[in-house]
Amino acid sequence: MKKQMVAVHWRDIHFHDDWREDEEIATDLPVFITLGVKVKGGDPLVVASVVAPDSPERRYGDVTKIPKGCIVKVEVLGTVEVKK
Repeated sequence: MKKQMVAVHWRDIHFHDDWREDEEIATDLPVFITLGVKVKGGDPLVVASVVAPDSPERRYGDVTKIPKGCIVKVEVLGTVEVKK
């Protein structure tokens, strides 16, 4: 089975519990990039940066779930082979 290697560009959700001026609210949030194997598409997109490709259980580590609304773009970097 082939899995996509991806670079997911996403913005995090921010919360401030005090008063803010218009200029502060209007600023863009920073874009982060998560690199890894796309484990599951959809909402949320699930990406793992560590894969045990020869494991019969297809084990994944350092798993990140990114809500669809936070994703700016997804770049496909290539594919990797994982046992079925």
